[in-house]
Amino acid sequence: GGDFDPFLLSMSDITVSRTDGTPVIVIPRLTVTLSKRALLLGRLRPREIMLRGAALGLTRTLDGKLSLKVGSGQNLVNPAAVENAWEETAEKQAPQQDYTSTFSKEALVKALAETKQRRSNDLLGGLSRIQIKDAAVLYEDHQMGVKWRLDQTEMIFARKRQGLVADVVFKAGFAAGDPASSSDAAIVRLRLDHDWQAAATRADLFFSGVRPDVVAAGSAKMADLATLKLPFKGRVAMIFDRDLMARNFA
Repeated sequence: GGDFDPFLLSMSDITVSRTDGTPVIVIPRLTVTLSKRALLLGRLRPREIMLRGAALGLTRTLDGKLSLKVGSGQNLVNPAAVENAWEETAEKQAPQQDYTSTFSKEALVKALAETKQRRSNDLLGGLSRIQIKDAAVLYEDHQMGVKWRLDQTEMIFARKRQGLVADVVFKAGFAAGDPASSSDAAIVRLRLDHDWQAAATRADLFFSGVRPDVVAAGSAKMADLATLKLPFKGRVAMIFDRDLMARNFA
């Protein structure tokens, strides 16, 4: 293409290891779209990043903090085995085999504010989109007492002129059957739209085939949902202020 067309760099089976050789992050496939114009000027400037086949663990602790874990080697091959992989890691008490990052709501608020400042000279200053495809996610909420496995997850994080957009779609075991089966799985989509000028975030949650009794299984705090055994379909929208406090339903 021309001088301004993007340059694609694709890599497979990428492993990030500690100095002792212990794998921390393994990514089955990574594609980076680079600015060709920046390359001609001798600079490396990613515009888009796409990861495929990652295994992620997201945990909300009792004090409300979020912990993100990126699995290593064996956790990435079979999405259906993600839950067992995390449990085995916990039993062995070997968190060094995974990359884990813990952050609070205050840290998220600060990070959202800082994303407004795009530094053109930074390595990621030109990054406008991150996409994660075919991910397997294990979500644990210690406050609600639930653990959910989310299969075939797709995530898009993108910059727009006035803010940020996050779009997450996944299949989950919120139906009566096997979540790996398209006929049994519940489909859930979450879209977050953050406006820098208004310092507000709109959240839209769309769901189909979700059985409340399955969602609430094992959670004492959600016991009232146990009697609802029919699949539900619908949409919920909320507005959050600059401190990520829910203010009203949209």
